[in-house]
Amino acid sequence: MARKRTGISGPFKHGRRWRVVRQEDGTRRVLSFEKEEEAQAYIDEWRACAEGETVRDAMERWLKAVASRGRAPLTVPTLRNAVARILPFLPAKLDDVTPAIAGRAYADLVATGCAVDTHRNSLNTARSMWQFLLGKGASTPWDAVTGVGKRKKGKPQLTIDESRRFLSAALEHGDRGLAAAICLCLALRAGEVVAITGRDVDDGGRLVWIWDGKSENARRCLEVPDVLRPALQAIASEAGDRRLFPYSRGWVGYWVGEIRTAANVRKVSPHGLRGTHATIAAAAGATGHLVAAALGHAGPEVTREHYIAPGAERSATARKLGTMFENRDPKRPSDHASSRN
Repeated sequence: MARKRTGISGPFKHGRRWRVVRQEDGTRRVLSFEKEEEAQAYIDEWRACAEGETVRDAMERWLKAVASRGRAPLTVPTLRNAVARILPFLPAKLDDVTPAIAGRAYADLVATGCAVDTHRNSLNTARSMWQFLLGKGASTPWDAVTGVGKRKKGKPQLTIDESRRFLSAALEHGDRGLAAAICLCLALRAGEVVAITGRDVDDGGRLVWIWDGKSENARRCLEVPDVLRPALQAIASEAGDRRLFPYSRGWVGYWVGEIRTAANVRKVSPHGLRGTHATIAAAAGATGHLVAAALGHAGPEVTREHYIAPGAERSATARKLGTMFENRDPKRPSDHASSRN
């Protein structure tokens, strides 16, 4: 059954803010806005829905709002694809998407055999879109749909020896190998790699500036290892204002696969190379905050949960303790023994 919309009124000035009163399914809700223009825009959007806004138009309106928040350029097409994946044949009207249709759409997506992360991300994207369209706190047709399957945390990673073989093979593949090596040595996302321009390579190839990414935290400056600097500076000098690698993210993933085959290491993705970088750095003693900053995360929580392999930080601590005891002068009595005397 389609949702009942009985009306909306406003905007009404209330102190320094503006209110909108909405009646829906017999429930009265009052929404508050800082500016009259924002309140009026909300009313216009609601009335467009009430008059039978199409799902496609509603999706584009939502994506426009997402883009206006300064999200990374690749975010919008990613979200559009996620909605299209769960609703491959978009119903004509927004109200045509009932809880029953939403449930069947998700079940059909699961039945395609796609990865758990794929279908659950599409479900969450659809929920976010409808939540935006109907207002925070409003019920959506996706509320009763339960995600199935257990998400996998992290991607397969390389060991230290495998990383060395991978890097050695990458350096033999020219620009294509350089793109793959950047994923490992700088922990960049594939989308960040293909977004680098010649102007982003600084100080003779010693630094790379990342201006756009998945979030504001992705904006960072990274130091390039010596082994990559000559090749990076050479390609940057030729590119100028253009991108170093004028291809898609899939191009990076393809060459990561080709190079890992040439290096005879386990199957790994660009995202797995980010995890490899994080794990090796943590095992070498880098702090969680430092590793998170290199990966473009707001804090170490996500980095530890999804990128750093279990035990990497503990092994770093154990090595530090071992080094401390190895460096201790055996002729010097321990502090504990001295205190007893």
